[in-house]
Amino acid sequence: MPTFDYFIQSPEAPEFAAIRSRLALAFVEHKAEIGASAARDDDIVDNVDKISAILMAAFLTACIDGRREAFVEPFGWFVDIVAEVLDEVPRKLDS
Repeated sequence: MPTFDYFIQSPEAPEFAAIRSRLALAFVEHKAEIGASAARDDDIVDNVDKISAILMAAFLTACIDGRREAFVEPFGWFVDIVAEVLDEVPRKLDS
């Protein structure tokens, strides 16, 4: 079973197809929030890894800058999905 570290390093791995599919569906559903109102659904699906990386970087930056609440308001759905996904990916425990 892939670990959390592997998920972060290799999100395109076949083992994570279900996670990418879940994110792709959410991105299509929330086109306006991610600034892609005019984008075709296929284009969003083809770029799910890039969109995920951008949103994750924006969330981490907001947390570091103390603006987490400002990010969560329009992107709470993304934060919820990431939390669910992370719960499903086993973590490598340091002993």
